[in-house]
Amino acid sequence: MSSSVSREREFAQLRCELRGEPYQELLTAAQGEVPALQQCHTWDQVADFIVAAGTDNPDRDGLLRLAVATYQCHSDHRWLTVALMAFWPAMESIHRRKRKWDRDPDQRWQNTVWSFIQTVSTVDVACHGERIFEKLYAETSRRLYRDYERQWLHQRREAATVPADLPDLAGAAEPDDSAAEALHEAQRQRARALRAHLAAGRITEADYQLLVETRVHGKSVADYCRKTGLSYAATRKRRARVEAAIRDREKKTQ
Repeated sequence: MSSSVSREREFAQLRCELRGEPYQELLTAAQGEVPALQQCHTWDQVADFIVAAGTDNPDRDGLLRLAVATYQCHSDHRWLTVALMAFWPAMESIHRRKRKWDRDPDQRWQNTVWSFIQTVSTVDVACHGERIFEKLYAETSRRLYRDYERQWLHQRREAATVPADLPDLAGAAEPDDSAAEALHEAQRQRARALRAHLAAGRITEADYQLLVETRVHGKSVADYCRKTGLSYAATRKRRARVEAAIRDREKKTQ
């Protein structure tokens, strides 16, 4: 299946989710915030309206502002789904523009979506409310670049350590061991912090395993899904929800 077909199917699944009864009250709230949406009686019609309106669309900005602000305030993942729908054409644009960063279109798309979800959790709506679309687009692109930059740096380091160089590195065993031990200790500390959240009942065992794999050991969500057979869309939402819960807890204890 081609990457474009996969994305079309994922968007169709997202629209199907929005047809559910739990989203009807959100449509009423959106219509109150964005009067132009009063002509839309379903989220399907809202999605069509957003796609047809093009790039310069204050109504889309109003919907995004509402969705992002409410999601950040209440950690209601229904609003994250709305934000994904409203920003979908922009993610498609970023995905196309950054094709040189990753020749695997599926991986590039998954990374783009994850960068957007992270941005939704952290963007300052109060400071950028009137230009929320521009801020989301720029920050999602920056996050995506930073993620790939780390991958490129890791690849360059691996490429520099060719077999012919290994004898020369023998004398550097102690620094290398120290660096590895420091990394392992940092991973153990992060795992202990997550275990504390698990013991306190803030996250489930499944949440814990997901975060250990992706947050501690650095696996991508896509790799975790391939390993476990779980749905990428569902796992992506689970991680966003759990990260939000942990972030809220950390804010309260600061």
